Amino acid sequence: MKLIRLAHGTPEWHDYRALRVTGSTAAGILGAAPRDRSSPLSEWARLTGKVKPKQLEGEWLEWGTESEPMNRTLYQRRTGRIVDPINAIAQHDRIDWLCYTPDGLVVACEANAPITLPCVWEAKAPAPWTDAWSKAIPLEYQVQTQIGMEVMGCQWSSFSALIWPGVKWFDMPRNQRFIDECMEKLQRFMDHNVAKDIPPEAGAGDADRETLTQIASPVSFDWNEETAMKFEQVETVQRAIKEREVELDALKNRLVQVTGEPGWKQAK
Repeated sequence: MKLIRLAHGTPEWHDYRALRVTGSTAAGILGAAPRDRSSPLSEWARLTGKVKPKQLEGEWLEWGTESEPMNRTLYQRRTGRIVDPINAIAQHDRIDWLCYTPDGLVVACEANAPITLPCVWEAKAPAPWTDAWSKAIPLEYQVQTQIGMEVMGCQWSSFSALIWPGVKWFDMPRNQRFIDECMEKLQRFMDHNVAKDIPPEAGAGDADRETLTQIASPVSFDWNEETAMKFEQVETVQRAIKEREVELDALKNRLVQVTGEPGWKQAK
């Protein structure tokens, strides 16, 4: 591993990551990220230069960035550990297309702690109403940090989720079998889809819709059995949706009927 000293969010930082797989974009390639944010198709379009990297913005991103120092302070106070915010990109020592931007490294901890140092540290600021962090680390972040441990050669990672009125933290050990399977799929994606410029099949979600809108251009194609089958499948699914909507409306009315409440939500 080598550290590339680029300040987070600068044009140079974005340029370095633009044509590489990162911990967070790996989750999109592997289908573990929310479909409105990242997908195999959207990551293929980015890595092949067909679309510009999407710049995340908005109040929630600002909240996560601004709250990170407080998150780190509360985590250190709660755990007795020391976190170094290294402010750099970690580049894999053998794979040029793979890098990782950690929020920090745990460089010191209490005696007899189960983790080995240094330990990857990730700060998260989930929505206060979410229950995604109630029992376990969400899958997309598990992918992110396991890839991070692969890049940085670490054996442990630690998450700090800023959840009012403090932080909830989780330690996660390196899972080499999980990493190997992820790396195999990522390598196959880079060799087959990116290097050969073969787009993955589009799926559901805003990420694919936005990507297709940006790269769409009129093309000539032969009407064949596969094309006809897809149109037929669309019509079949649309009919099924209408039938289910009718069934759903009927069930709502029956709830009102059997409970005497004026609406199905009151009946619920």
